[in-house]
Amino acid sequence: PGMMGAPPPGMMGAPPPGMFPPGMRPPPHHHPMMAPPPGHMMRQQQQHGRHRGEEIPEWADGTSVNAGAMDIPGMPGVRAAAPPMVPMPPGFAPPPNQPRQPRGDRPREQRPRGRPHYNGKLMPNDEIETILRIQWSATHPHDRPAYEHDYFYQSWLRRNNPSKLKEPFCPETLRELASHEKEARGPVTFVPGLAGLGKVPFGNIRSPKPLLDVSSGSAPAAGGEELEEGTQRRLEQEPLLAARIMIEDSMCLLLDVDDIDRQLEEDRPSETEEELKRRRTFLLDGLVSTLRLPSVPVLAVGGAEHDGVFQRIVTLPKGRTLLAKALPRFPLGSAAAATLVWAVLRNVGMLIGGKNAESNPSAEALLRSAAESVQLMNAVAVEGALGAVATGMSAAEAKQLLAPLTSRGSASMTLVSVIAAALERAHMLEISPLTHKAFGAAFGIVSEIFDRHASMAAARGGDHVLPRDLLRALMHHCTDGQKQRLRGHISALG
Repeated sequence: PGMMGAPPPGMMGAPPPGMFPPGMRPPPHHHPMMAPPPGHMMRQQQQHGRHRGEEIPEWADGTSVNAGAMDIPGMPGVRAAAPPMVPMPPGFAPPPNQPRQPRGDRPREQRPRGRPHYNGKLMPNDEIETILRIQWSATHPHDRPAYEHDYFYQSWLRRNNPSKLKEPFCPETLRELASHEKEARGPVTFVPGLAGLGKVPFGNIRSPKPLLDVSSGSAPAAGGEELEEGTQRRLEQEPLLAARIMIEDSMCLLLDVDDIDRQLEEDRPSETEEELKRRRTFLLDGLVSTLRLPSVPVLAVGGAEHDGVFQRIVTLPKGRTLLAKALPRFPLGSAAAATLVWAVLRNVGMLIGGKNAESNPSAEALLRSAAESVQLMNAVAVEGALGAVATGMSAAEAKQLLAPLTSRGSASMTLVSVIAAALERAHMLEISPLTHKAFGAAFGIVSEIFDRHASMAAARGGDHVLPRDLLRALMHHCTDGQKQRLRGHISALG
């Protein structure tokens, strides 16, 4: 007391504990009067705090490398201004042992490795974790298999990373009746409590309600008599709506077929293997029977048999995609698959002719599936397939809907692959135009159309090419004169 200058020598350090005058608080640990702890102790404290993922809070009375400001020594609660940042000259780099100044006012939290720590703008990590737990418990019930409540993610794992599947990718049981059939067969329910407005039925996706009755049954006729009731066609009987309903029903059948295949693949059948295969065949045959396809490959002109229902289905891209997915699921030698392939080849002009010749991915996928099915057919089905494609090409050629077989378009190349597959399969089964009259007639139509397209391409020039697969397949069944003409086309078009 009373000394205004610096302390005498020997008293430069801090006084021992208990030697501070009354009313005077001991200085903080970081005060210049206090000797700092050894360097190794400071490093241990910093490493220990960094390992626990802790940071020095803003209200703490202590120094920190990451802190921007601190309390004035001896005056807790009074913040000192942060030291000004001195700009470094260009090209200056700090020493390797000197820590760099962090960007921003808030230090970055050091956490151990493991689960990431998310902090939102308005929500802390604990609230985010709580919401994730609520969402997980609502979307992942424990009393149902993951194949039912998490099908899409399980399917993605099945294709990309099967080792992470915790459960077999198959259903435990097969459904006996589709949900849409139960809905259609159930009684119609009406909205209760509406007096004076008539009966208002609940909505049904399979039988939508008409918004306005514009039928002529309620209007008097010219002679003063009313038209008989029931002349108006119901809304669900409209062709396009009926086609969409049929497509959805057929897709549900394909899902049932996939369930059976997965049970057999995972070796967890709910029934015997023979019963499952019989059920699978019944479902696929039922899908084809709903199309009401003729049982013959070539239809008579003006006959009673037609492809009206099939044409309604393939008018929609969803219908073409459905049939393209259904064809690979038929077993080897299936009569229903042959009937469906014949219908596809009979309507090639509708699928890839006219405006559809430029770009029609769903129709091309359907023709590729038909070509793969042709490669597995028996002799009778292959002969019918060539007859069906010859009929379809002839009808499309008459209507000027068929694109040249020598063009580089994807639609023409897909049709060429179907013809080549039928001819190669016929050659493998030893079917010749000389021994099979129906096959010979169909082969004559196909070779004539190809000869005409090749001659037109040679006369016009341009970007045309002779498909090698089709040339090779034609050579198996051509006569000497037809082979000579093919050689002439090859020399003309290079």
